[in-house]
Amino acid sequence: MITARSSREADRHAVARLATTARQLIAGERGGPALLDSLTSVDAMAAASGGSSEFVLVGEIGGCVVGYALVGINGVVGTIAELFVEPEARGVGVGHVLLAEALSALRERGVTRADTSALPGDRSTKNFFEAHGMVTRLLTPSRAL
Repeated sequence: MITARSSREADRHAVARLATTARQLIAGERGGPALLDSLTSVDAMAAASGGSSEFVLVGEIGGCVVGYALVGINGVVGTIAELFVEPEARGVGVGHVLLAEALSALRERGVTRADTSALPGDRSTKNFFEAHGMVTRLLTPSRAL
């Protein structure tokens, strides 16, 4: 059974392991190194407690944590800053359940818009979010100085 829920202290190690894997995969992608510079540290992200401005959800298959979402709130705008499912667990709906739970949690907190991001050229991530009604509204060109 696939489920998503708020992260608990007992999930901290699993979330940190998944976040480390996500960052390793991002590092080799176009735009990945710049994105890594802006991400919350693995330790800080794994410790996010479900407070009012930032929280972590976990996705499970049969009680085993195989994915996470880091969600933030700034006023009426929510940001799904990270959503990752380990590669071996993809394609069965964990990401869909995590995203649905994130959007539901944002609505419950009075958020009226949810943003997320995808790296340039990452069609599968873009297609995933578009399948859930999320459309690109802003491209952010960047340059290292």
